[in-house]
Amino acid sequence: MSGKSVKIAYWAATGLVALVYLGRATFYITAHDMVAGMYEGVLTFPTYIIWPPAILKIVSFLTQNRVREKKSPYGDLLNRAA
Repeated sequence: MSGKSVKIAYWAATGLVALVYLGRATFYITAHDMVAGMYEGVLTFPTYIIWPPAILKIVSFLTQNRVREKKSPYGDLLNRAA
C-alpha cells in the first residue's frame, strides 16, 4: 500500500470509531431510562455510573483525531512489512 492509501484507511477507521463513540454517548444521554434499566437489570450496576462513560466517550470523540507526531517504538519495521 502506498503512503496515501494508508493515511486514507487510517483516517476512515478513526472516523468510524469516533462516530461509534459519539453515537453511544448520544444513546446514553437521550435514552437514559432505557440504559438505566439495562445497567440495573442486566449488569446490576448502579445508575450513577452511566454519566462518566457518556462524558468520556464525548471527550474521546473530540480528542481522537488529534495527531501527535511521535516516533514509533518499532521504527521502520511496520512500513517495511507492508
